[in-house]
Amino acid sequence: MLEIKDHYIQTPENERLYLAELPGEKSESSKEPLLFIHGALENGKVFYNEKGKGLAPYLQGLGHSCFILDLRGRGKSEPPLSADSTFGQFEYLNFDIPAALRKIKDVTGSKEISFVTHSWGGVLVNSFLLKSPTWIPEIKSLVHVSVKRRVGVFNLHRLFYIDLMWGLVGTLFLWFKGYLPKKTFGPEGESYQSLKDSQKWVYSKMWMDKKHGLDYPFLARQHQLPRALYLTGKKDHCLGHINDVTAFALESGHQKSDIQLLSKESGNAKDYGHLDILTAKEAVNDHFPIIANFLSAKNK
Repeated sequence: MLEIKDHYIQTPENERLYLAELPGEKSESSKEPLLFIHGALENGKVFYNEKGKGLAPYLQGLGHSCFILDLRGRGKSEPPLSADSTFGQFEYLNFDIPAALRKIKDVTGSKEISFVTHSWGGVLVNSFLLKSPTWIPEIKSLVHVSVKRRVGVFNLHRLFYIDLMWGLVGTLFLWFKGYLPKKTFGPEGESYQSLKDSQKWVYSKMWMDKKHGLDYPFLARQHQLPRALYLTGKKDHCLGHINDVTAFALESGHQKSDIQLLSKESGNAKDYGHLDILTAKEAVNDHFPIIANFLSAKNK
């Protein structure tokens, strides 16, 4: 069984964030700790399970201490989502992510941390770093798996998953229940505000927070984000389509050379989708080593 150390972080609203630690080796040459941030409708289990499967246990086995955050209301964070949940992306960016970074620094004493994200988690991380640029020098690198902000691609998958389910049905749940319950579209749900926040960015050409006066592409030109690797799969038809992943990388100040499309045509074991890019058995020998090599590179 996988060794997991449990950490809880108290929020100003008297909630508790769950941070799972998979301890790595302790030595002067230890690799930097990693903070994993999940996406919408997910919790941290997208990166690991108790049997030791997943990207986090794989990277732990190579010497990284891995810390997997359950954003508030998800997974083992308390309390669970309900119609009384008032938080949204503002709380994720202003408390959850920086609080997890500080906790990791307290536990490990490390001066540098790297992020590993899936889906909307990568949008949150880039947004956090651009609005709080004093953290940028303390982040070694970013690994973004199937991360897009706007869904610009237009196909049947987009019509069903984004326009019908995420947009229309999701909004109906907000009207009738006040939030999106877990196991409606995925393992987890969304609070009223977090769903409205993500819907706004998914449909907008502009990556902005007008309420707080934040123009993220402008900030990306002022503050260079850490080196990044963007991975997505050929069968990710709308939740992490290569065109939308590329658009997000570019508006974040990264380059096309930072992006890799995983496909049989490119020599990969299979054409990966949005979730099996992290869970498929082939991933361990296919692209998990790509992530490990990227994290091990010394250049920043």
